Amino acid sequence: MNLPHTANEFLDAAVRLAGDECVLHYYDIQHESERYAPGEAAIRAAAEPAYDVTVETRHTVRSYAPHEYNVCLDVGLTRR
Repeated sequence: MNLPHTANEFLDAAVRLAGDECVLHYYDIQHESERYAPGEAAIRAAAEPAYDVTVETRHTVRSYAPHEYNVCLDVGLTRR
């Protein structure tokens, strides 16, 4: 999910297509103070309680604007 400005709009569809196990590669633009928490919260809101959510990696891709970063989350989903 490499469209960082609108990836959250497609989380419900991604979860519907996830099957029993999958890894979401979720890109986001966030403020430096909370680079990963908003994306993780959005994924958990879309996937739980049907899936166990495991954040496998958190990665800062690049600076996007002053105090804003393009980040990537690799998140495993396993159906409960």
